[in-house]
Amino acid sequence: MNKNLGFGNQTSLNKCDRDSKGRSQGVGQIFMVESTTADVYLVSSYDYKQIIGRPVVYMVVDVWSCMIVGIYVGIEGPSELGMMMAIENTVADKVEYCAELGVMISEDDWPCHYLPKYIYADRGEMESHNAGFMVRGIDVKIKNTPPYTPLKEFIEKKFRAIGLMCQEWMPGAVKKEYQKRGETDFVLEAKLTIKGFTRLLVEMVLHHNNFHYMDDYPLDKALSIDKVRPIPRELWNWGVGRNHYLKDIPLDIEGLNVLPEASVTASRNGVYFQGMYFGSEELVDQEWFVRGKSMKIKISYDKRCMNYVYIKTKDGLGFVKCHLLEKSTRFRDLSLEEIKEKQNEEKLDRSLYMLSTGLQSELELNEKLYAIVKSEEEKTCNLFDRSLQNIKRN
Repeated sequence: MNKNLGFGNQTSLNKCDRDSKGRSQGVGQIFMVESTTADVYLVSSYDYKQIIGRPVVYMVVDVWSCMIVGIYVGIEGPSELGMMMAIENTVADKVEYCAELGVMISEDDWPCHYLPKYIYADRGEMESHNAGFMVRGIDVKIKNTPPYTPLKEFIEKKFRAIGLMCQEWMPGAVKKEYQKRGETDFVLEAKLTIKGFTRLLVEMVLHHNNFHYMDDYPLDKALSIDKVRPIPRELWNWGVGRNHYLKDIPLDIEGLNVLPEASVTASRNGVYFQGMYFGSEELVDQEWFVRGKSMKIKISYDKRCMNYVYIKTKDGLGFVKCHLLEKSTRFRDLSLEEIKEKQNEEKLDRSLYMLSTGLQSELELNEKLYAIVKSEEEKTCNLFDRSLQNIKRN
């Protein structure tokens, strides 16, 4: 059984590399974003018995060097939110990001933590408030990727090149061929969580960035003189050391301005969002959580991990970080999708309990209360000499 991760024959990809580079003048001038649904089923990270569907993979590529600079894996369909998460990842410290996944690398292995001059993406996924703020707040211009162009083919073929399509050896992989009668359904073979699948993706991206030799890449005279090989990381490093278009934006500011927003209520119980409560000492000091006082506010949140929400300042260059309060800590380290699943399970469990044990216990309680009242009535049924007088003395 072939376990090749997809770095074999890449003639068609190299042609696309050549066509795409001609439209970019240097590292960081154009980052391109695209998404695809991976051919594998995943399981929940908090309950491995639950199959949660096929992940959507987002990838951000520097067009000039063919370096993959950011990724994101989510369960929701291709959307503006997933696209923003991928763009946020371009600025992330990749050493820290990989360490969170259990993959140990050095800065040289993935030296990408910048924003570009232009981002090319599908119009429908980038026409939003967040995309507009990127243009105004951190001066990144958003452009629509024209359909059926070498630029679009470029990143679509990248997906095929790094092996995101069907891998027969991967548990839960979609099997395109006819399935024999009696064989186990490939969906039921799912074993990978989002984190496990993302680790696989990271390893394939690292291999592409550091070792993929692009035979058809159009090396110009300057690259040839400096003996730069057509490998993404070598091209990237050469470009960064010369005339590049990269923007070094602090992660917290960039991330805050690409995260989704929501209108919520802040009261004495905390900041309430999606069935969870958040708070911070700074807001307590500002008397946000005073009894009888509530207000509508806007927050930003990272759906990949809901340990915090963020209240932005009006200029988008500052924020207050609010953590999960104790009554909501059961949701710590879970994604928003996982939290919703857990809340639905809790709701279902409560409904089943109320229909069975809860209802029966209420009936039994009513019988006991009725018996007590009946007993007390029998003791006093022959007492007729009563008066409303002297109740206090009695």
